[in-house]
Amino acid sequence: AFEIVDTEDNDNDYEVCKGDTIKIAMTPPDSVQWYSENRGILEFTDTLTYIVNEDDVVYANYCNADGYMETFFANILVAIMDLELFLDNEEVCLGESISFDISDDFIEATWYLKNHNKLITGTTITIVPEQTDSLFVEATAKAGCVLTDSLIIVVNELPEIDAGQDVSIFKGESVQLQATGGITYIWSPASGLDTDTGSTPIASPAVTTVYNVVGTDSAGCSANNVVVIKVRQTVFIPNLFSPNNDGHNDTFKVFGSHLKSISLRVYDAQGKLLYETSNIPEAMNVGWDGTYLGKNMPQGDYLWAISGKFSDESEVSFDGKVTGIITLIR
Repeated sequence: AFEIVDTEDNDNDYEVCKGDTIKIAMTPPDSVQWYSENRGILEFTDTLTYIVNEDDVVYANYCNADGYMETFFANILVAIMDLELFLDNEEVCLGESISFDISDDFIEATWYLKNHNKLITGTTITIVPEQTDSLFVEATAKAGCVLTDSLIIVVNELPEIDAGQDVSIFKGESVQLQATGGITYIWSPASGLDTDTGSTPIASPAVTTVYNVVGTDSAGCSANNVVVIKVRQTVFIPNLFSPNNDGHNDTFKVFGSHLKSISLRVYDAQGKLLYETSNIPEAMNVGWDGTYLGKNMPQGDYLWAISGKFSDESEVSFDGKVTGIITLIR
């Protein structure tokens, strides 16, 4: 008689795992010649030690108790012939998760992150590695076969994206933005920009805007940074007026909107105060009529000065200037 040691006997069909070592023994011990359909002549021994790499039929001829020759067949079946874990080295960005799913072929698995000293169980896992690490896995297949594998997870640092210094501009002006730290960039919001890609878009926002830029480096990792473009309100002050009662530019006044407070003053060349108002409607709708104490002032240049605040608490100015020259024409 023959027996399979450490395998399950199932009508001479023996299911084992690839790479397993099995022993086929004769009881009582008696040396015989063993054969393999795949490998040909094997050993002459009472106990055959056989490493299984593929399906095979192992057999031997022997004399039974009555002196007749008989043949014993052992049909060796590899439970999962070509099963592999197929794990490749991975590359991720810091903070990104990575998942592994081997649930189709394996019933349980134990994973170990070496540098993190972390043990994880399950056939489907998701991890967020904090540094480059080695990942080892031991997985048990549905037929009880155990496979091991390992891989390297490379964790790339995020790029240091800089959107540049915050900038103040007057309404209607433009400024060129400058992002660094990546190789490609996407800006948002796109409103007020001549393009939402590239490192140097031109920004012309109508109102104060916070622009966010996402930069991506050569490893495909992304980070963001913001820059504030503060749009300063401004008023318009003409450079001349002609108080001749023709209905056009008869008074010197301020043009603008969103004013919270204002002080408008006019001086002559000697610094004498000729006109002053802190009334917003008067400064914008009435203004200075070119007189002082009821008398017409002569044609010439006069100094104006302005101060106050807009509704956003920014200082009132005309293109950044708070003083200037107004020419009176008669």
